[in-house]
Amino acid sequence: MKDKEYSEFGKGLVYNLVLFTNHFKDERAIAIIERHHGYVGEASIWYKTIEEQVWFWVNAASDHLYELCTETGNKKLDKKLLELRTLGLNMGHVYDKKHLCTYENFVKLRDLTIECAMLVDKMLGVEVIEGEYE
Repeated sequence: MKDKEYSEFGKGLVYNLVLFTNHFKDERAIAIIERHHGYVGEASIWYKTIEEQVWFWVNAASDHLYELCTETGNKKLDKKLLELRTLGLNMGHVYDKKHLCTYENFVKLRDLTIECAMLVDKMLGVEVIEGEYE
């Protein structure tokens, strides 16, 4: 019997997208959105800037991008997956790239994740209709 391959933060495509997406609903992500809209609640008082807050969030969330599959054979999807992984890991794990930790890039990560999910559906032949309330 072979030993099961080990992955600390998950390995896959859809699986890792789901794990990464879960972080957009955690307390730290909600606090980032609230701060962007002018409310600095209890979850935000520990951070001097929204950029610092984004960095702490993406440092944890982007762990799921290390083993995100970026080779599906679909050029458009592969490009978006690579863009997502590169931006997320640069924001969260490359010290001299902390300047990327803006609210705009936080939103870009969310949008890229949604784009990737929609492209996976299209690749599988599933009809995709963008929701009014995402």
